[in-house]
Amino acid sequence: MARKGMYQVKARVLEVQGNGTARAGLANGHILLVHEGKNSSFGIKDLLPGAEIMVEVTTYDLSKGCVVARCGRTM
Repeated sequence: MARKGMYQVKARVLEVQGNGTARAGLANGHILLVHEGKNSSFGIKDLLPGAEIMVEVTTYDLSKGCVVARCGRTM
């Protein structure tokens, strides 16, 4: 369940960066910078390019997001 003012969307990991962040792409072609959440059971380093993730995005800044869950399917 998303918090108030936040939306959860499905994204695909494009590139894992070394500082705990990754670049992810949405289905509409929008690319955003994501970081791991406080309560996530996995780290960004565990993700591979092509992995599907759920990202929590706010309407105020659509260029950043927080990884909420891993969808499990990889390319």
